[in-house]
Amino acid sequence: MKAVWDSCMVAGITPPDEVREFFNYDPPDSTDLVVDIPCSIYLSEMHEGVEVKVKDIPEDVTVIRFWMMY
Repeated sequence: MKAVWDSCMVAGITPPDEVREFFNYDPPDSTDLVVDIPCSIYLSEMHEGVEVKVKDIPEDVTVIRFWMMY
């Protein structure tokens, strides 16, 4: 998706809707690359979240961003 966005910017055209939606309609920055990291939902009486096992994170990942959408 980042490559498509960058190509559109070089060509001076608006990225397709699917690409814009992928980046939540904001221009991506260098950290907006998606890596599939297995995770699970964490639930307790007082908390709810996402749990990621550190050992499952690829070595080249330097930033992890979590968005909570309601």
